[in-house]
Amino acid sequence: MKLYWMTGSGRRGEGVGDVPDSYEKVSVNEISGEINNWNIPEFTLEQGGFTDFQKETLGYLLISAKLRDVIDSAKSEHDVLQWLDAKVSYRGETRDYYVLHFPSQDEAVIDREHSTFNRLGIWMKQCISKAGCEKYNIFIFPGSSLSLFVKESVKKAIEAARCTGIVFEKKNVY
Repeated sequence: MKLYWMTGSGRRGEGVGDVPDSYEKVSVNEISGEINNWNIPEFTLEQGGFTDFQKETLGYLLISAKLRDVIDSAKSEHDVLQWLDAKVSYRGETRDYYVLHFPSQDEAVIDREHSTFNRLGIWMKQCISKAGCEKYNIFIFPGSSLSLFVKESVKKAIEAARCTGIVFEKKNVY
């Protein structure tokens, strides 16, 4: 099984979304269960431009409608995703985006034997369990809003759709 960490590319010229200081942040991937009272964030890109996997300042997985469609069509029956509305504006144009939330996070994806922790119990090296992630096509490392993992089939679908703002890093599974 080939597994990839999916992250923002950070390429020069890509915008970073920011919200007004008055926005009340919800730590979406630290919450288990569905989110029902969602305050729609309105991100503004000060420079750069729109991408399908938009970088932003709140630690959310901010996804375009195009990338959402790809993920929805490539997810497995076991992948539990919730899409939360968001807006992104740049130079007077506003687009609909989505924050990807995982209402349930499976601790079985963690390979505790190969992972390392500090004295406070915080993961220093995150290792993925092959048996624990086998049924998922897309998931996050529990408790981490930015550790998004996809199987090769999802990666290929995203690349075929020519989605922007994404880098994939191959990860070992144990």
